[in-house]
Amino acid sequence: MENKELTYELAYQELESIQERVEKGDIKISELPETIKRAKYLLQFCQEKLRNIEGEINDFPTFAS
Repeated sequence: MENKELTYELAYQELESIQERVEKGDIKISELPETIKRAKYLLQFCQEKLRNIEGEINDFPTFAS
């Protein structure tokens, strides 16, 4: 999957797909290093997106009731 149009949702779906493949044993040993690198990249991508959103939410003004 190309990274230029990667969104949180697509990255998360790909991570889930990788997890399923690993759990089913559908990944060849020769594919494992690249699959792990991709999963690590996707996880970091998702974490960064969530941190950015958290920062945006925290920047919203709070209103006293």
